[in-house]
Amino acid sequence: MIKAQNTADVVKALQYCNHNRLTVIPQCGRSGVCAGSAMNRIIKLDEENQVLSAMCGTPLEYIEKYCQERGFTTGHFPQSLPLAQIGGLVSTRSIGQLSTPYGGVEEMLVGLEAVLADGTVIRTKNVPSRAAKTGLVRDTCEVSAKWTDIYRIYENVLHRFPREVENVTQISAHSSHSYTTGTNLYFVFSFSGDTDMVRARAHFDQAWNIIMEETLRFNGSICHHHGVGKYRDHLIPREHGSAYRILEILKDGFDPNRIMNTGTFMPRP
Repeated sequence: MIKAQNTADVVKALQYCNHNRLTVIPQCGRSGVCAGSAMNRIIKLDEENQVLSAMCGTPLEYIEKYCQERGFTTGHFPQSLPLAQIGGLVSTRSIGQLSTPYGGVEEMLVGLEAVLADGTVIRTKNVPSRAAKTGLVRDTCEVSAKWTDIYRIYENVLHRFPREVENVTQISAHSSHSYTTGTNLYFVFSFSGDTDMVRARAHFDQAWNIIMEETLRFNGSICHHHGVGKYRDHLIPREHGSAYRILEILKDGFDPNRIMNTGTFMPRP
């Protein structure tokens, strides 16, 4: 593990890994015995323009406290508030409890400095806008769709779930984030587990697949705010349809050797 102290350290690490085609998994705060990021300080608070600059490993909770002490707020309150760092929030397009008035983190981001896979440093213009073992298995899955489609997704998932997943104890959904053109559904499901791990995994896969299939069937998005992760990456081509080619072009342009988070967000080549 490389613990970068600054941008120059990140550049050196990525240049080396890119040259040697080594897989890179960048992380900010982390937790447990691996400790947090050394890049964890507030650089500046521009009160006139209401812009705060911070390093990628700076904890959101610390930034919010810092802002409130000076009469400001980030307006960003995800459930991960006590643990989250800025870099992780931005890379996952985090969304918080007050997203309706404040928007997601991408709408709060004014500009950034970033290092590409080959070690190139880029800086954007800082402007406000531009044109399981035996027992209960429980999980959540969030999707989104237009108002005309969201109820059909909800109805079909609730119809299929108890018929296709064994020993269901709960299947429900609620909306936690709404917009002018549509809303999300936050599915919560649980079922009694199986002692056979292969069968247990098959039941879990089936539960997820029902939600994914109905969402894609009615032109919804398979991921609203929890991130794609490795469990949904095989569905990304269907999620984006013909526009998926744009992602491939961008990936080839920014990371031609495919060393960054290999197999995450985009299926392995």
